[in-house]
Amino acid sequence: AGAASELSNVGVVMGTFDYMAPEAGLGGAKDLDPTGPERDVYAVGIMHYRLLKQKLPTDFGDGSAASLKFARFVDSGERPLKDVNGLDALTRGLLTQMTEPDPKSRLVDFDHIEVRLLQIIRAEAETAAAARTLAAAQAAEEDEQSGIDGPPKED
Repeated sequence: AGAASELSNVGVVMGTFDYMAPEAGLGGAKDLDPTGPERDVYAVGIMHYRLLKQKLPTDFGDGSAASLKFARFVDSGERPLKDVNGLDALTRGLLTQMTEPDPKSRLVDFDHIEVRLLQIIRAEAETAAAARTLAAAQAAEEDEQSGIDGPPKED
């Protein structure tokens, strides 16, 4: 028996509060499948946010203080993503839907998540291409104003 058997016991909370969906930590949402995608999607949303912002949306800390802080967070019903400055609208929307406090309102359709991620990638590529075009046009204008005609022509 021992501690190792607790790793697979139903009702045992495993994980880090920083990535844990609100319904997982306090045994809530009894009507949800505990192996359903809601909790995983929430954690992936938190990881995605951390990759982009280089910080956790909420740092619950360690030990018993962490569980108390997490319990207060869950009771508050707050959204986890408070600082979304610097994130584009598409990314903000996706992460907000993935980390929705109510698991029944959370975006859990992986095909839809994939489509949304592809939209974000395309939008980023278009923005980068537009920035390169603008930079090239500005450089050409500066060259023209300074009398530089570009590379010498061969005869």
